[in-house]
Amino acid sequence: MSRVQRRSGIVGTGVDPGMAGGVAAADSDKLGAAKLSPQDLLLGSKLHPLVYANYDCWQKLTDKSAAASCQVAGGKLAIEIITSGLIPPADLAAAGFEPDAIQPIRNHVRGHVAVEKLPQLATLKEVQFIASVK
Repeated sequence: MSRVQRRSGIVGTGVDPGMAGGVAAADSDKLGAAKLSPQDLLLGSKLHPLVYANYDCWQKLTDKSAAASCQVAGGKLAIEIITSGLIPPADLAAAGFEPDAIQPIRNHVRGHVAVEKLPQLATLKEVQFIASVK
C-alpha cells in the first residue's frame, strides 16, 4: 500500500512540490510556454492540433495562393465546432463561419470558416473545441 505524503500543504504520492507531470514548474520557460501570445494560448486550448497546424501553416505563408499545402481550400477550413450550448447564427456569421446544410448532433456544428477569422471564432464563449472534419 502506497503512503500519501504531505509536504508544504500539498498532498501527493511522493512527487515533490513544484513538479507537474514530471516537469519542474521552473522549467516551463524552457518549454516556450511563456513565449506564446494570449491568442496562441487560446487557440492552443480550443483547436484540435491538426486545425492549429493548418492555421499556423497558413499564417506563415507569404504567398497565400499556396494555401492548399496547409489544407486550406478557397481561404477556408472545414471544421466541426463543439459548443456548450446554442450559438446565435449571427455570432457565427460574424466570425466567418458558414454552417453546412446538414448538422450532426446537438452541440456540434459543421461547416467552413475563413481561416483568417479562426481566432475570432475561438473567442466565442460557447465554443468549447474546434476539430477538423474528416
